[in-house]
Amino acid sequence: MIKKAIFIIMLIAGLILTSCATTYMLIPDPNEPLVGEVIYVSGREVVIVRDESSGVAVLGERTGGMLTLHVSYYNNTDINLLANPEAVEVIGIDIYGDREQLKVYRSTEYLRKVRKRQNLALFLKAFGGAMEAQSASTSRTTTYGRVSGNTDDGTSYSGTYRSSSTTVDRSKQLEIQQRNREEITNQAQQFKQSNAALEQGLLAKTTLFPGYYVEGDIMVDSGYASRYLIKIPFGPNNWQFTFVHKRY
Repeated sequence: MIKKAIFIIMLIAGLILTSCATTYMLIPDPNEPLVGEVIYVSGREVVIVRDESSGVAVLGERTGGMLTLHVSYYNNTDINLLANPEAVEVIGIDIYGDREQLKVYRSTEYLRKVRKRQNLALFLKAFGGAMEAQSASTSRTTTYGRVSGNTDDGTSYSGTYRSSSTTVDRSKQLEIQQRNREEITNQAQQFKQSNAALEQGLLAKTTLFPGYYVEGDIMVDSGYASRYLIKIPFGPNNWQFTFVHKRY
């Protein structure tokens, strides 16, 4: 039972750390008029809209319960413009036509979400490791026997007994604990490195000077939608895109 519990805890930690969810590309809805133009980058569709003042490009994918929108903003005016991913709106539309306002994460907010998930995974891994060390290093033995004899007054007696003892192999326990500490330390270091890369890739509010551009990822809860209406305000425009997802 203890080994089963350890396995379940470690399995949950593994599921938190990794995802086997299918990834889908977002492509322009073929049933809607195309806004802008489509170009292909490594076989993936990028939608670009622009006018004399500004331009926006969008590349998207859905993995599990999250949308990743890679958005580029370009300022073609002679004044500063604010690229504000927090102003992006995403509306999910399901197969019945019902609409839902989807959660768009600020960059710092999404990082907190990821770190919280990672901390939970590390806690479960540590807890499972502690149970493993305790279980693997502990042995229990039970001895059975029978006694018989006579009392001083000549009365005979007989019976059975059972004694139990528990032995802890301290060296084995320390070995397992050390191995688990190293695994957790390595995993935490990997999280730190991946979070640094994630932070660099997430798009935050940016003031664009004339002729400048910025690009990065905006994270969105995907809900149960099959279509997405995406609104991206920038400068004097409020660009709108309609996407569906297509399996890789």
